[in-house]
Amino acid sequence: PDVAERINTAVDEIDATIRDIRSAIFELRSPAPTDLRTQIRDLVEEMAEGLGFRPRLRLDGPIDSAVTDALRPDLLAVLREGLSNVVRHAQASAVDVAVTASAGTLSVTVTDDGVGLPAQRSGEGHRGQGGKGLRNIAERAKAHGGAWQVRPNPPRGTRLEWSVPLTADATAE
Repeated sequence: PDVAERINTAVDEIDATIRDIRSAIFELRSPAPTDLRTQIRDLVEEMAEGLGFRPRLRLDGPIDSAVTDALRPDLLAVLREGLSNVVRHAQASAVDVAVTASAGTLSVTVTDDGVGLPAQRSGEGHRGQGGKGLRNIAERAKAHGGAWQVRPNPPRGTRLEWSVPLTADATAE
């Protein structure tokens, strides 16, 4: 019985190794992953270097299938700008990033616990105030018929919210 058990264990380990080898071969034959979730994770990881820590990331909904090719670059640019603002200005010790595709809407939220924005810069649209990055975020929302907002995140920090419709015909003129 002891020998039979050791043989069965060895066979199970060999089977697992064969499965691992087959998976590795399949991955080598497959094109590199370019799904949106991977791009978002890579971007957040890239920004972690400037922050000195890794932001918490939450991805919800059918992001890969719901986000159109036309919307993808704007989503990534908004996320990059939001995180860049945290790196440059926030002096934050924690950042939460959420990207959600739900109920026909794509939403991006970047929340930090940093020093916050000056009072005159918070709000929707900024009426021409704020830096070039915030104007770009506003333009990207408008181009897709969406909305954006930067506001305080009590008790401390800033919250950037950006959302656009996921339907292809919802872009603004």
